Amino acid sequence: MGVFESNNICFTVFLKTTFFSTLEATYIFCLLGILLVIVLIILVFCYCWYSKSEKEHKEKFQILLNKINDFELRKGQQENGLFISENSNGRKNFPDEATFTITDERINDILEKLKKLEQQKYFLRQDCTLHKVAKKLKTNTAYLSRIVNNELGKSFSNYINELRINYVISELKSNSRLRAYSINAIADEIGYKSPDSFSKYFKEATGISPAVYIRKIEKKKQDII
Repeated sequence: MGVFESNNICFTVFLKTTFFSTLEATYIFCLLGILLVIVLIILVFCYCWYSKSEKEHKEKFQILLNKINDFELRKGQQENGLFISENSNGRKNFPDEATFTITDERINDILEKLKKLEQQKYFLRQDCTLHKVAKKLKTNTAYLSRIVNNELGKSFSNYINELRINYVISELKSNSRLRAYSINAIADEIGYKSPDSFSKYFKEATGISPAVYIRKIEKKKQDII
């Protein structure tokens, strides 16, 4: 094999190598370009979702603050201290109310005792159950449940949840020490055995999670400073 043929073979190999290298580089470049476009689309989507979510949180937070401020202004006039209850329409009539034989005097007595338990913040205890409260009020669970349903327009469990959520909403607004607690610790502080239950009822009542509410409160405090 002559020098010319040897050089020709080397040149051919070089061309093939260069061609495939260029092809591979082009493929990698295209692949990177596609990945970059996908990443940009994901980032834009995430930004839009975050902006929309933040806007909704801000609106719900402001509505909640307005309710709190309104509640604090009318605090002395409130009968049961509930400011986020949307379902409390006062006395309701039930189909079997005729069979509910208890005097108005006894009903008023139980309601007064319930109010005293509210003032003592008994609802913050983890053992604040229908059975325990009925025992403290010296009545039975059926009577207590029906009175809460008829007079307050809600179930006993909703009544306790509203008291707890109302309390923690107001307390988190003014108590920086409580805001520093974990969600688990806050849940335990107000009588919930499970942080998931606390977060669920808080969001149902306010439209935002406890974590978002705390973050918004902290931001508002910093903006004032």
